[in-house]
Amino acid sequence: IALDGVVPLAKMKQQRMRRFRAIELAAEERRLGLRSGPSWDTNAITPGTAFMERLATKLRATFPEATISDTEEPGEGEHKLMRFMRSKGQGAGTHVIYGLDGDLFVLALLNQQLYVPDATIYFFREEMNRETEATEYVWLALERLRNALLAQAEGTSYPHGGSQPSATSDAKTWLTEYALAMSLLGNDFVPQSLAFRIREDGHERLIKYLISVS
Repeated sequence: IALDGVVPLAKMKQQRMRRFRAIELAAEERRLGLRSGPSWDTNAITPGTAFMERLATKLRATFPEATISDTEEPGEGEHKLMRFMRSKGQGAGTHVIYGLDGDLFVLALLNQQLYVPDATIYFFREEMNRETEATEYVWLALERLRNALLAQAEGTSYPHGGSQPSATSDAKTWLTEYALAMSLLGNDFVPQSLAFRIREDGHERLIKYLISVS
């Protein structure tokens, strides 16, 4: 179980903006009568707060056999999980990670290509079915994501004309380059690029240009 510790400077700046914006939004909703009663202050989940200390204590008491990295250990939870996986040698076997975050997918893909090629990785998270009000689990296999990315690369036209390079001639190299290039779209560790944005077809454009230099 990995909790976010003190994060890199880029993430700190993002966190400040998110937390300050959340406080202002909550205050505005109260002024408009859209919110009443006690509300959750997201600043409580910052490393070093009393809440996070109590949470770490409770987790260790509840899951005594689990390996727990609390907020006292620096680094993002996603990076801690990847380091833990690498510490198990080549990571052969099946790993199941709770979370369906885009950054988690990219880090796991990079980790698999460079360090744990024999690992089978799944992601899951529960969702509420609005019709039945039952809790369902949503699963994603990293292998299926990997294959979908390679298939998309093969079907992408070369942006500057001419013949298309073979993106899958060396799948490991291409997927590694893809995972690194994804940082240009912005994530919790690197500020967003001005040239590539998800909402402006940034992902599709990034794949095209990545193929063009392969």
